[in-house]
Amino acid sequence: MNQHPSELSTYRNLALANTGVSVTTGPTNVAGWSLTNSAATIRYVKIYNKATAATAADTPVFTVGIPTLQTVNFYPSGSIRLPLGMSLRCTTEPTDAGTTGATSGDALAHILFKNGTVV
Repeated sequence: MNQHPSELSTYRNLALANTGVSVTTGPTNVAGWSLTNSAATIRYVKIYNKATAATAADTPVFTVGIPTLQTVNFYPSGSIRLPLGMSLRCTTEPTDAGTTGATSGDALAHILFKNGTVV
């Protein structure tokens, strides 16, 4: 049985960088993502439980390593709950405090989500 909410929103960013972006505020249920790396070296997309733009001082909930010239798809049978909201960053370093940003256009993000509580 599929546990995803029936109506999902999408977030699309074609130039994810080390400067955090706030995707949602308030309870968010992430239903999946497709992350693409068009660079010649690995990129790390960091997903935060945060209503404001994340910084290198914040700790991500997920750090997704995207291999060179590949796409990482993740669609769980349920959803990932982020009670505060969702923020994203992308760096060339896997560490939480990494500050070296990807070049514009290196990391492409497509996120499926629903705001509010899923019953």
